Amino acid sequence: SVTGVQTCALPISFLVFLAISSGLHGARFNINRWRTQLNLAPWSPEEIAKNTKKVDHSSGNALLIEITSPQESILGGIIGTQNTTWFIKLRGPAALAAAQKTNFEKFITSLGFSEGAKP
Repeated sequence: SVTGVQTCALPISFLVFLAISSGLHGARFNINRWRTQLNLAPWSPEEIAKNTKKVDHSSGNALLIEITSPQESILGGIIGTQNTTWFIKLRGPAALAAAQKTNFEKFITSLGFSEGAKP
């Protein structure tokens, strides 16, 4: 658990999806699925491009996303490797998630994947 603004646990869910093709396959679907989990409307491809942050990662590029409703936030990391797309999600109270945003970004960029590793 992560502690911060208030005393509570902030769950982190790790989700792994096999990529059908190389790159960040499925990013749009999962970003919009995460938005609906917070009762928010889906984003268009243009809105997704505007609201995601590309960062360098040892496996290539990674996408970072912050989705916020009045009560909750989701911080997401999407990392495309040669054969797999990794979706990492942190969901919790909006203020607490905001306080952990920098730590979450550091966590995403610190992840390493071995060539040929299977989820």
